[in-house]
Amino acid sequence: LGRALATAPAGRAVVVGPSGDTTVQVAAIDGDDIAAVAARWAGAPGHPEPWLPPLPALVRADDLASARDAGARARTVADGPQTVAPPAGDLAFGLGDDPGELRRFVATWSPLEDGPLGVIGCPGSGRSSTLAALAEAARAEGRTVIALPVTLPGPWERLERIAAAAEASPPETPPGTLPVTPPGPILLADDLDVLVAAAAERGPELLALWDSAVRALRGRGGGAAATVGPATASRSLLGARFAARLLLRALDAEDHALSGAPRGLFDRSAPPGRGWWCDRQVQVVAPRAALVSEPGAAEPWSAPDDRDTVVIAAAPERALDTLRRAFPAHAVLMAATGAVPTAPRGVCSWAIPRRGRPRGRPSPSCGGAARCSPSG
Repeated sequence: LGRALATAPAGRAVVVGPSGDTTVQVAAIDGDDIAAVAARWAGAPGHPEPWLPPLPALVRADDLASARDAGARARTVADGPQTVAPPAGDLAFGLGDDPGELRRFVATWSPLEDGPLGVIGCPGSGRSSTLAALAEAARAEGRTVIALPVTLPGPWERLERIAAAAEASPPETPPGTLPVTPPGPILLADDLDVLVAAAAERGPELLALWDSAVRALRGRGGGAAATVGPATASRSLLGARFAARLLLRALDAEDHALSGAPRGLFDRSAPPGRGWWCDRQVQVVAPRAALVSEPGAAEPWSAPDDRDTVVIAAAPERALDTLRRAFPAHAVLMAATGAVPTAPRGVCSWAIPRRGRPRGRPSPSCGGAARCSPSG
């Protein structure tokens, strides 16, 4: 049979069936035949493509509203596709593609049910923008947003205050229960891995403080999200700390697979904000503004009149100007070198170098000291 087909004209075939083999001749066509068929069916309605167009590189908040109007469902880590509108307390942050269902979905994060969110990706993948989008979604839900300072020692003070609230907070809300009203605060940390590295030998202590703060917030119906670098460099930090993970563009195919994203689908050209959520591709909504770390609440303070007070500052000139404006009744003096000038009572500002402490006379590199005394 094989030899017969080898010498047969083009289009000759053998159909093998239960009743035996049948030799057939397939009709040959040329360009004229194709053109004739196309002309005959030119007015017929086209067949829709069996897939949706690619996700847009830019998604705005209005696009999410349009997607809901079109019937897109919410998708969280806990339960997969849900109702058209995200449940109360959930934060919608992106538009997703579900090829199996030939539809879009609204990517939502449930701080209560999904747990802490880790945003993983390489530089330029849109991690900071994702946090800004989450902040806007949280504020729209009436939540308070706590943006962790991006440099030390700011995070220490902020996390200590949050963790201290754990003693006065009720037990952690069990998963699956309704969120408290109003929804609790959302803690956001950009480049948490960088902060831990900057803390050096105190990195584990900072992470433990982060964990305590997260538990305190969850006990109040809140949640936490943080960005970290590529999975290859953040495995020890991630661990079981982030139950929910948004996987943005990775460094390479190996890092892509290590992060938990679907294998074989690494895309080096993916735009910022493109990632994987619940094993589905998503595009994070573009925030209206960048995330800004707000300074912590400062306790009121006044210069005492019965003793000297030293104020440590990295920028003594700025501190000097601030003190003079804040306490016009005091005469503030600056000592660039030598000992602090003698004054009966007042305020002193001393600059400390980046490393170590000044010993003896302050050097010009570390600024100087200022002292104020009551005038008149």
